[in-house]
Amino acid sequence: MPMITARTPALLLAVAAAAAVLLAAACGGDDQQQQAVPVVADAAQEQQQQQPAAAEQPQAQAQADSGDKDPVRFSDLNWDSALLQNRIAAFIVEHGYGYPVELVPGDTVLLWEALTNGDSDITMEMWPAQQEWYNDLDDQSIIEFVGKSLAGGWEAWVIPQYVKDANPGLVSVSDLPAHADLFATADSGGKARFVTCIPGWACEQVNDAKFDA
Repeated sequence: MPMITARTPALLLAVAAAAAVLLAAACGGDDQQQQAVPVVADAAQEQQQQQPAAAEQPQAQAQADSGDKDPVRFSDLNWDSALLQNRIAAFIVEHGYGYPVELVPGDTVLLWEALTNGDSDITMEMWPAQQEWYNDLDDQSIIEFVGKSLAGGWEAWVIPQYVKDANPGLVSVSDLPAHADLFATADSGGKARFVTCIPGWACEQVNDAKFDA
């Protein structure tokens, strides 16, 4: 997913680094972590016992430095992946780079307006297929693709693998009418049932338009 921000140069390095940490964490393997922990644990514990004050100094300094910096405001979009990304990135920006942070709650439309009018600084997650205005972006106050906070995001109509295996002729949306009975449920009156987006979301409207087409 692309990450975009208002044009605030002082914030870009911190946010891009936070996104890189998110991506690196997502790519790390469990086996590698399990092998590394026993090797490092004893040395880290010994070092902490010897120099407890030094271990606390970077975080204390970051908190002290945040007093004279403007807060970094995240668009706190109302779905789980965006909420999670914001809290991870906000923690890194606050405790790692010494910037105070704010989470601005709202939906996609309201927070896009907040980003363009300066009430929010960073939107961690966008779905261009659902936000038409994003594809026509020409506002010079917005920087797009500062970094990638998630990799491999996609949108599609999907069916279970076992349904595909049992029906090799079902390879395209154009094949659905001939296989409609596969998706009927006990209370759908013999009609195929489609599990669509949350009511009111842009993707629900896109799906409705596709059905009409």
